[in-house]
Amino acid sequence: VLQFYSVLDGDIKTSTFFRNVKSIFVEEDKLRINYSSFFSSDLFDEINNYINEDKNSYRVISLGMSPSIALYNGFYTLDSYENSYPLSYKKDFRELMENEIVKNVKIKNYYDNWGCRCYFFPVETYRSYYFNKNSNKKIKNLNFNTKKFIEMGGKYIFSAVEIVNAEENNIKLEKTFETTNSYWKVYLYKVNI
Repeated sequence: VLQFYSVLDGDIKTSTFFRNVKSIFVEEDKLRINYSSFFSSDLFDEINNYINEDKNSYRVISLGMSPSIALYNGFYTLDSYENSYPLSYKKDFRELMENEIVKNVKIKNYYDNWGCRCYFFPVETYRSYYFNKNSNKKIKNLNFNTKKFIEMGGKYIFSAVEIVNAEENNIKLEKTFETTNSYWKVYLYKVNI
Protein backbone atom coordinates (compact mmCIF):
# COMPACT_ATOMS: atom_id res chain seq x y z
CA VAL A 1 0.00 0.00 0.00
CA LEU A 2 2.84 2.42 0.79
CA GLN A 3 4.34 1.88 -2.66
CA PHE A 4 0.89 2.22 -4.20
CA TYR A 5 0.41 5.49 -2.35
CA SER A 6 3.75 6.93 -3.44
CA VAL A 7 3.16 6.41 -7.16
CA LEU A 8 -0.34 7.83 -7.32
CA ASP A 9 -0.95 11.42 -8.22
CA GLY A 10 -3.78 13.75 -9.07
CA ASP A 11 -7.41 13.24 -8.15
CA ILE A 12 -7.14 9.59 -7.21
CA LYS A 13 -5.42 10.54 -3.92
CA THR A 14 -8.48 12.54 -2.94
CA SER A 15 -11.06 9.86 -3.82
CA THR A 16 -13.18 8.45 -1.00
CA PHE A 17 -11.94 4.94 -1.79
CA PHE A 18 -8.30 5.97 -1.58
CA ARG A 19 -8.80 7.94 1.66
CA ASN A 20 -10.50 4.91 3.24
CA VAL A 21 -7.73 2.53 2.14
CA LYS A 22 -5.07 4.94 3.34
CA SER A 23 -6.76 5.49 6.71
CA ILE A 24 -7.09 1.75 7.33
CA PHE A 25 -3.68 0.56 6.17
CA VAL A 26 -1.26 3.49 6.31
CA GLU A 27 -2.01 6.14 8.94
CA GLU A 28 -0.02 5.82 12.14
CA ASP A 29 -2.92 6.50 14.51
CA LYS A 30 -4.91 3.52 13.26
CA LEU A 31 -4.71 -0.10 14.32
CA ARG A 32 -3.27 -2.30 11.63
CA ILE A 33 -6.02 -4.34 10.06
CA ASN A 34 -6.12 -7.59 8.16
CA TYR A 35 -8.88 -9.72 6.73
CA SER A 36 -9.60 -11.74 9.88
CA SER A 37 -9.53 -8.75 12.25
CA PHE A 38 -11.79 -6.79 9.88
CA PHE A 39 -14.47 -9.49 9.66
CA SER A 40 -13.89 -10.61 13.27
CA SER A 41 -15.69 -13.95 13.14
CA ASP A 42 -14.87 -14.81 16.78
CA LEU A 43 -16.31 -11.51 17.98
CA PHE A 44 -19.50 -11.89 15.95
CA ASP A 45 -19.85 -15.50 17.09
CA GLU A 46 -19.89 -14.14 20.65
CA ILE A 47 -22.54 -11.61 19.67
CA ASN A 48 -24.62 -14.29 17.96
CA ASN A 49 -24.38 -16.55 21.02
CA TYR A 50 -25.41 -13.68 23.28
CA ILE A 51 -28.43 -12.79 21.13
CA ASN A 52 -29.34 -16.48 20.89
CA GLU A 53 -32.17 -15.97 18.40
CA ASP A 54 -32.73 -17.28 14.89
CA LYS A 55 -31.02 -14.76 12.61
CA ASN A 56 -33.96 -15.02 10.20
CA SER A 57 -36.23 -13.46 12.82
CA TYR A 58 -34.63 -10.00 12.98
CA ARG A 59 -32.53 -7.47 11.06
CA VAL A 60 -29.55 -5.35 12.11
CA ILE A 61 -27.83 -2.14 11.04
CA SER A 62 -24.22 -1.14 11.61
CA LEU A 63 -22.83 2.22 12.76
CA GLY A 64 -19.16 3.09 12.42
CA MET A 65 -18.40 -0.12 10.57
CA SER A 66 -19.28 -1.54 7.20
CA PRO A 67 -22.49 -3.60 7.07
CA SER A 68 -20.49 -6.13 5.05
CA ILE A 69 -19.06 -7.36 8.37
CA ALA A 70 -22.50 -8.31 9.71
CA LEU A 71 -23.39 -9.87 6.35
CA TYR A 72 -20.14 -11.87 6.27
CA ASN A 73 -20.97 -13.23 9.73
CA GLY A 74 -24.42 -14.42 8.69
CA PHE A 75 -26.60 -11.61 10.00
CA TYR A 76 -29.42 -10.12 7.94
CA THR A 77 -28.94 -6.40 7.49
CA LEU A 78 -31.16 -3.50 6.57
CA ASP A 79 -28.10 -1.54 5.43
CA SER A 80 -25.75 -2.55 2.65
CA TYR A 81 -23.58 -1.46 -0.23
CA GLU A 82 -25.53 -2.59 -3.29
CA ASN A 83 -25.39 -1.72 -6.95
CA SER A 84 -29.02 -2.56 -7.57
CA TYR A 85 -31.97 -2.41 -5.20
CA PRO A 86 -35.44 -0.83 -5.35
CA LEU A 87 -35.71 2.94 -5.00
CA SER A 88 -38.69 2.32 -2.72
CA TYR A 89 -36.34 0.53 -0.30
CA LYS A 90 -33.89 3.43 -0.33
CA LYS A 91 -36.76 5.78 0.54
CA ASP A 92 -37.96 3.48 3.35
CA PHE A 93 -34.44 3.20 4.76
CA ARG A 94 -34.03 6.97 4.59
CA GLU A 95 -36.89 7.32 7.08
CA LEU A 96 -34.65 5.66 9.71
CA MET A 97 -32.40 8.69 9.65
CA GLU A 98 -34.66 11.43 8.29
CA ASN A 99 -34.21 13.64 11.36
CA GLU A 100 -30.50 12.90 11.47
CA ILE A 101 -29.38 13.70 7.93
CA VAL A 102 -31.26 16.98 7.73
CA LYS A 103 -28.67 18.29 10.21
CA ASN A 104 -26.00 18.28 7.49
CA VAL A 105 -26.67 19.11 3.83
CA LYS A 106 -23.56 17.22 2.62
CA ILE A 107 -24.67 13.99 4.28
CA LYS A 108 -28.23 14.49 3.09
CA ASN A 109 -27.04 15.02 -0.49
CA TYR A 110 -24.62 12.12 -0.25
CA TYR A 111 -27.35 9.70 0.81
CA ASP A 112 -29.99 11.06 -1.54
CA ASN A 113 -27.70 11.16 -4.57
CA TRP A 114 -25.53 8.08 -4.12
CA GLY A 115 -27.52 4.98 -4.91
CA CYS A 116 -25.13 2.24 -3.83
CA ARG A 117 -24.50 3.12 -0.19
CA CYS A 118 -27.60 2.40 1.86
CA TYR A 119 -25.94 3.13 5.23
CA PHE A 120 -27.17 4.88 8.34
CA PHE A 121 -25.16 8.11 8.59
CA PRO A 122 -25.12 9.73 12.04
CA VAL A 123 -24.08 13.34 11.52
CA GLU A 124 -21.59 13.16 14.40
CA THR A 125 -19.60 10.43 12.65
CA TYR A 126 -19.99 12.15 9.30
CA ARG A 127 -19.32 9.46 6.68
CA SER A 128 -16.71 7.49 8.62
CA TYR A 129 -17.23 3.76 8.46
CA TYR A 130 -14.24 2.56 10.48
CA PHE A 131 -14.00 3.37 14.18
CA ASN A 132 -11.54 0.89 15.65
CA LYS A 133 -11.72 -0.48 19.18
CA ASN A 134 -9.41 2.26 20.49
CA SER A 135 -11.67 5.05 19.27
CA ASN A 136 -13.11 7.41 21.86
CA LYS A 137 -15.79 8.65 19.48
CA LYS A 138 -19.30 8.90 20.93
CA ILE A 139 -22.60 9.87 19.34
CA LYS A 140 -24.20 12.32 21.72
CA ASN A 141 -27.30 13.47 19.86
CA LEU A 142 -28.62 10.69 17.63
CA ASN A 143 -32.06 11.11 16.03
CA PHE A 144 -33.15 7.61 15.08
CA ASN A 145 -36.59 6.54 13.87
CA THR A 146 -37.01 3.45 16.03
CA LYS A 147 -40.60 2.93 14.89
CA LYS A 148 -39.49 2.65 11.24
CA PHE A 149 -36.60 0.38 12.25
CA ILE A 150 -39.01 -2.03 13.92
CA GLU A 151 -41.42 -1.79 10.96
CA MET A 152 -38.56 -2.86 8.66
CA GLY A 153 -37.76 -5.85 10.90
CA GLY A 154 -34.88 -4.20 12.75
CA LYS A 155 -34.06 -5.23 16.27
CA TYR A 156 -30.31 -4.77 16.88
CA ILE A 157 -27.69 -2.12 16.13
CA PHE A 158 -24.03 -3.09 15.88
CA SER A 159 -22.19 0.11 16.69
CA ALA A 160 -18.45 0.75 16.78
CA VAL A 161 -19.18 3.89 18.81
CA GLU A 162 -21.14 4.51 21.97
CA ILE A 163 -24.56 6.14 21.58
CA VAL A 164 -24.87 8.45 24.59
CA ASN A 165 -28.55 9.30 24.11
CA ALA A 166 -29.66 5.75 23.31
CA GLU A 167 -32.59 5.81 25.74
CA GLU A 168 -34.02 8.93 24.04
CA ASN A 169 -34.16 6.85 20.86
CA ASN A 170 -35.88 3.92 22.58
CA ILE A 171 -32.81 1.70 22.24
CA LYS A 172 -30.87 0.02 25.03
CA LEU A 173 -27.23 -0.99 25.30
CA GLU A 174 -27.30 -4.75 25.79
CA LYS A 175 -23.58 -5.46 26.04
CA THR A 176 -20.18 -4.41 24.72
CA PHE A 177 -18.06 -6.99 22.89
CA GLU A 178 -14.32 -6.91 22.27
CA THR A 179 -11.63 -9.49 21.53
CA THR A 180 -7.88 -9.10 21.22
CA ASN A 181 -7.75 -10.21 17.58
CA SER A 182 -10.59 -7.96 16.40
CA TYR A 183 -10.31 -4.48 14.93
CA TRP A 184 -13.66 -3.60 16.52
CA LYS A 185 -15.34 -3.02 19.81
CA VAL A 186 -19.06 -3.56 19.23
CA TYR A 187 -21.73 -1.89 21.29
CA LEU A 188 -24.80 -4.08 20.88
CA TYR A 189 -27.99 -2.04 21.10
CA LYS A 190 -31.49 -3.47 21.04
CA VAL A 191 -34.70 -1.58 20.33
CA ASN A 192 -37.27 -1.48 23.10
CA ILE A 193 -40.27 -3.19 21.57
